[in-house]
Amino acid sequence: MEEISVCGEGSPFLKTDRIGHIGLTRFFDIEPIERRSRPVNWHVDRHSHASLAQIFMLTAGKAEIELAGTTCLYEAPLLLWIPAGIAHALVYQPGSRGHVVTLGHGHVATLHQRAPQTRPLTSQAKALKTDLSDLDRIVSLTRLMPKMTAELDAVTKDACAQMILAAMTHLVSRKAKAVLTRRDENLVSAFRNAVETRFASRDTLESYLDRLKTSERILRRACLCVTGQTPKDIIQKRLATEARRLLLFTNLGAAQISERLASAIRPIFPAGSVGRKA
Repeated sequence: MEEISVCGEGSPFLKTDRIGHIGLTRFFDIEPIERRSRPVNWHVDRHSHASLAQIFMLTAGKAEIELAGTTCLYEAPLLLWIPAGIAHALVYQPGSRGHVVTLGHGHVATLHQRAPQTRPLTSQAKALKTDLSDLDRIVSLTRLMPKMTAELDAVTKDACAQMILAAMTHLVSRKAKAVLTRRDENLVSAFRNAVETRFASRDTLESYLDRLKTSERILRRACLCVTGQTPKDIIQKRLATEARRLLLFTNLGAAQISERLASAIRPIFPAGSVGRKA
């Protein structure tokens, strides 16, 4: 395949398929990650494919992956789905193992025609930390299949491509939540530390966002991924814990405690409880 030249527009590092859509409709290729990455010192520069989708199956090791402008460190087992046109770059830990499956746009279009419900699952890039055993078996079987006549070989490749895509979309639909990354863990840890030191200072969520230099969307996603709770839930839970402590170990009443721990999110005590010593 004649591949990738620098685009004339946008980032000089963004690359695309030189031959566009021609000849790539039924393209199908599987190769080990180590065969592709070892010769370039495990570092794949930022690029995209105008007509090709890719499935990265990381079965051992780690990889720092830039996907649509965001870079995260991922560990195996990892399934990475990259639709055509999405810029990506990969820096693998030396010795990482897995497979890269490259599919022409025609294979993806066929899947959408046969199973329209898969279209939303394959429209965006996705990274999932999930069990790859079923998909790995299909990929391994496909790589070992013998060459046939040109006509039968094309039929076989189409069937294998559909099997791999079907298995991949099944994993995506079964594992819909985002991958937990080290960046998520670090952000949530910093947020919890900030809450621990500032929860009694009546800080709003916006104050925490400013302190952490992040957005509500990013912090919310990380908190849900790491703890299953929203940032507001984490703040409120810490306030409630402190309220219970003050009720048990001080002479303060509910009204006084609510005043001390006043929150911009929601009341500490339910309606009707103010003034009671619970």
